Amino acid sequence: MNFASATASLKKVRGIILSELGYDIRKAGGVSSPLGSNCDVDAPRFDIQTTNNFYFIACTSPPPTSESPSGPWDRLRWGTGTPGSVMGYCATCTGFPLVPITEMIERIDIVFDEGTDVSPFFGVAILDNIDVNGTLVGHSQDED
Repeated sequence: MNFASATASLKKVRGIILSELGYDIRKAGGVSSPLGSNCDVDAPRFDIQTTNNFYFIACTSPPPTSESPSGPWDRLRWGTGTPGSVMGYCATCTGFPLVPITEMIERIDIVFDEGTDVSPFFGVAILDNIDVNGTLVGHSQDED
């Protein structure tokens, strides 16, 4: 067994209040389909550090607020565009509740730590169009 993970840190998110969070995932047949990227209750996930707590939102846990399949891609979004509408599991709260994330953001990471041992997936997640509050985040050609 190979114990490995990949992490990407989102920049310029410190001090915001979340109203929407999401990504497009290369996935044929919807999030529960074994075709395409890994998508389950653990990964890929957002790890969210706020001023007071630590939250996580994984591909299917909690379920996305909206899912728009488009060919080989599914667009997954959490939140309605209203501040405080993004729900996450609070890892630092008693009982690990699913609650609205209303505090100021300190850091957001995307983590993938699943492998071929998680059936029926094949140990990869291909993401695009990372969405923070309606703004797509990515690497442009003019960045270093």
